[in-house]
Amino acid sequence: SVIVAYAAGAGLGHLTRLRAARATLDLSGPLVVVTDSPRAGDRRVVGDAEVVAIPPPRRDPSASRRALAAALRRPGVERFVLDAFPAGLASELDAGVVPADVPVLHLARSVRWDRYAPTLPSACPRLGRVVLVEPVGVDQADHLRRHADEGRRRAHG
Repeated sequence: SVIVAYAAGAGLGHLTRLRAARATLDLSGPLVVVTDSPRAGDRRVVGDAEVVAIPPPRRDPSASRRALAAALRRPGVERFVLDAFPAGLASELDAGVVPADVPVLHLARSVRWDRYAPTLPSACPRLGRVVLVEPVGVDQADHLRRHADEGRRRAHG
């Protein structure tokens, strides 16, 4: 029961949110983290996760997409955790990347929706479950509602 997580973004927030979600949401099992974070080599941050390093998605979105698609097609993948951006940092993630039988858990935080929304792909990924880690704006919440299979949930703690 492998979990693949996509934590694109150079900051530490993506990786720490993922670590917190693993503990809070009881996401046990082997973890594969696809990330461009320079901190992904720090075991204090990623624990025992396998790290798949990618170039920054805004610089090379197709390389990020290919690496993520390959990770999601590994044997035994049972869940996909998508951090912050519902279609990836540079909207490199669309419905074609995620296998239909792999449920998506989206850790939603507020993003600059006025800038992000125009970049969304025409076929956004379905979000099996959305966990709000902080309040989001009305337009972002509407997008999450329209693409979520199982209503929004709010994380605690």
